Amino acid sequence: MSWQPHPEGETGPEDQFLSFTGDRSSAARLRANLTRIAEDHPGTALASRLAEVQAGRRPIRDLADDPEFAEVIATGIDDYRSYVASLTPEERATMVADAVDANRADVERRDR
Repeated sequence: MSWQPHPEGETGPEDQFLSFTGDRSSAARLRANLTRIAEDHPGTALASRLAEVQAGRRPIRDLADDPEFAEVIATGIDDYRSYVASLTPEERATMVADAVDANRADVERRDR
């Protein structure tokens, strides 16, 4: 099975990230994460596809069917799980509290 883009046509990067995530803060985080993934895989076909998504020449939903992207994400999830498992209960509690605070701040900014 070869990867092919969905025929959804072109959309602008600002609109597609915002409509995909539902808020500006999440859109900015998603954009930054995709940039980081591309930077971690320079010169690859995946980096090129991510650049096309970032530029709005390819729909973000194409990444859902991209096996290279799926492999990178699966590896990242495994790494994150290992990291969380290595934390002490206190470190985990701090991480959760920090995430709750960050989310609350995002919601407050969005609701202004």
